Amino acid sequence: MVRPARQGATWSDTFDTRNQGEFMRISFALTRCAAVTALLLLSGCVARPQVKEVLNDPDGYLSKNFAPSTLPDAVHNEVTSKDNGGFPYSRMVLGVSWTVSSDDKEKQLKFQDNITLMNEGGAFLGELHEDQRNGVPTVKRFNISYRGLLVLKSEALNVGNTMAGMTFVAHKFSQFDVLRPDVGGTVEYGYSAGTTAQLVNFRDYRSSCAWGDSYPASKANAAFNGDAREIECTNYNSNGVLAGKSHYIYLKEYGTAILVKAENSTGTSEAHIDSVKMS
Repeated sequence: MVRPARQGATWSDTFDTRNQGEFMRISFALTRCAAVTALLLLSGCVARPQVKEVLNDPDGYLSKNFAPSTLPDAVHNEVTSKDNGGFPYSRMVLGVSWTVSSDDKEKQLKFQDNITLMNEGGAFLGELHEDQRNGVPTVKRFNISYRGLLVLKSEALNVGNTMAGMTFVAHKFSQFDVLRPDVGGTVEYGYSAGTTAQLVNFRDYRSSCAWGDSYPASKANAAFNGDAREIECTNYNSNGVLAGKSHYIYLKEYGTAILVKAENSTGTSEAHIDSVKMS
C-alpha cells in the first residue's frame, strides 16, 4: 500500500511503502489520537502499547500481533482457500534505498528501509520495515501481507512517540484474485478496511494490478535466482477516485512481490534493492 505524502508533513511522518491511498492517511491521523479510555473508545481509538515496549522486541511484537490467526476469519479464509502455497525461505532480509520525489530534484529526500520478511505459512508474509535516514531510526512498520503485494493488517510506529499507532486491518473481500505470473492479464482486489477497534462503518478500497514485462531476477539484485515480472497496481480510495499507482517486481522463484516505485499526487518515489539475505 502506498500512502501519499501530506502537504507540510515530513517524509518520516508520511511515506509508507506499504499503503494504498486513503487507507493509511486515516491511520496517520488516528495514531495521534489521545484521550482517556472512554473517549478513545467512543472515537474509534483504543489504548496502544508503549513504543519502548515494542522496540525491546520488535520481532516478538510482529509474531504475536501480525500472525495470520490475528486476521478476521473472512479475510484469512478467503486467502487460504485460494492460495495456500508457501515460500522457499523462512526469512528474507532486504536493504532498500528509497528516493522520495525522484521526479523533482529540488524536493528529493532519501531514506533506507530495512525489510524483514517472515514466512508465516501459506501465502502470508509477516513484514517488519525499519526506516532510517542518515543512520537515524525514524519509523517501524508491522504488516502481514498477501505475498508482499496486498497488506492485510498494518501498524506504523514512530520511534520518537510514547505510544504505538493504531492498527488497520482488512475486514472483508469483495474481490480477491490469486497471483499467477505465468498467466498474466490483471488481478483485482476489493476490500473493506478500518481499525481493529471498529465494528461498523468500514471503508471500501480497490486495486487493479496488471502484469508487465519479465526479466532475470538478478537484474533487481544479483542474489535473486530465476525470473522476475513487473506488476503495476492502480489504487482507488473509498470514493472510487484514483489514489496512486504502485509498481512491484514479483520474484517467481520466491513467490514474493517487492515494491520498487510509488506514484501519487505529491510525486514519484523509487527504490533500489541494495542487499539480500535469506535463510
